[in-house]
Amino acid sequence: NRFLGAMTGLYAVILFYLFAGEQGLLEPHPLPMVLIMGSALCIAPLHFLYARSLIRPEKPSLRKYGFHFTPFFLFEAGQFLIAIRHPDRLSTRLERMASGGLTPEDSVFNWLILIQGGIYLFLTLRLLRAHSRRVEAVFSSPARVRLTWLRNVTRFACLVLFAFLVENLFFLSGINLTDYFTLTSTLTAVYIFAIGYLGLLRAEIVIAPETAGPMQTLAELDSTEPGRGRGEKYIKSGLGPDRAAALEAKLLHFMETDTPYRDSDLTLTRLASRLSVSPHNLSEVINTRLNRNFFDFVNEYRVEQVKRDLTDPKKRNLTLLAVAFDAGFNSKISFNTLFKKQTGLTPSEFRRKALRF
Repeated sequence: NRFLGAMTGLYAVILFYLFAGEQGLLEPHPLPMVLIMGSALCIAPLHFLYARSLIRPEKPSLRKYGFHFTPFFLFEAGQFLIAIRHPDRLSTRLERMASGGLTPEDSVFNWLILIQGGIYLFLTLRLLRAHSRRVEAVFSSPARVRLTWLRNVTRFACLVLFAFLVENLFFLSGINLTDYFTLTSTLTAVYIFAIGYLGLLRAEIVIAPETAGPMQTLAELDSTEPGRGRGEKYIKSGLGPDRAAALEAKLLHFMETDTPYRDSDLTLTRLASRLSVSPHNLSEVINTRLNRNFFDFVNEYRVEQVKRDLTDPKKRNLTLLAVAFDAGFNSKISFNTLFKKQTGLTPSEFRRKALRF
C-alpha cells in the first residue's frame, strides 16, 4: 500500500535525521535537516489514510487527500522563508538541539505534533470502530476483516503520543527525562515496525479475492440499523412489498433446506448469488423485514443448529468445538459469545442441562 510505504519511508528519513544529529552531521547542511524534521507532520495523516484505504479501497488523489498535509507544507514553507531571511537562525537552532535544549520554534513544533497526532488517532479509532460494526452487514464471520490488529496498533500509537507528551512537559520544566526524547523515539520505532510488519502480513486478507467482493458490496451499502425502517438507501431499490415478501419467503426456505449457514465464509454476496438476487435487495429484506443485520441473521441459524446437535443423542461423542465448526462457526471465542448471547447459557451449560432430560 502506498500510504504504508510512504509512512515507513518517511520514518526511515526521520531516523537518518536523528542519527545525523547525534553524529554532528547537521551543521554543514542545516536547512535540509530541519525540512526533514517536518516529515513527522505526515506520519499521523498517513496512518489515518492507510486505515481508510483498507476500509474503502480507492485510487489515491492529491486533490482529495492533499489537505491532510497542509500543516506539513506550511511548516516547510515557513522553514524555507526563515532560511532565506534569517539563515543563521537555523544553525543556532540546531546547535541548541545538539546541546540538549529546545528553541521556542521547537516547542511550538512539538505541540503541533501532539495536537495533530491526537486528532488523527482519534479519527482513526472512530473509523475502525465504525468499520467493525459495518462489516456485519456483509460478513457472517467478520473476525478477519475487522482490522483488530490495526486498531491495536493505533492504540499503541496513542501510547507513543502520551509518552511524547510526558517527555515534552518534563523537558519544558527543565528536566531531560530520557536524554532528549529517547523513550518516544524507541516506542515510535516499535510502532513503525509493528504497522509495517502487520500491514504486510494482515492487509492481504482484506484485498484477497474472497473478501474483495464483499468489501466492494459493503462500500456500496450505506448500512441501516436494524428496526429503523427502510432507510434512504432502499428508497430507490425498486423492491416493492410483494417482491420483498416473496424474497423473504425464498430466503427463509433456502436457509432451512440448504443450510448455507454451515459455510463459515458465507457472505451477503455469496448468499445473494445462490439466491439469484442482488446483494442490495437481499440486504434490504434482511434489514427491513427481518430486522437483523446479515451477521446476526446467519449466526442465529448457526446457534439453533448447535442447539439441535447438542440435544441429539447420536452426537454426544462430539466435542463442543466440533459441533460449532460443523454449524458454521470458525472461532471458539465468537461461538461462545454468540451462543451465550442468544441462549443465556454457555455451550457446556446448555449441553449438561439438555442431557439431564
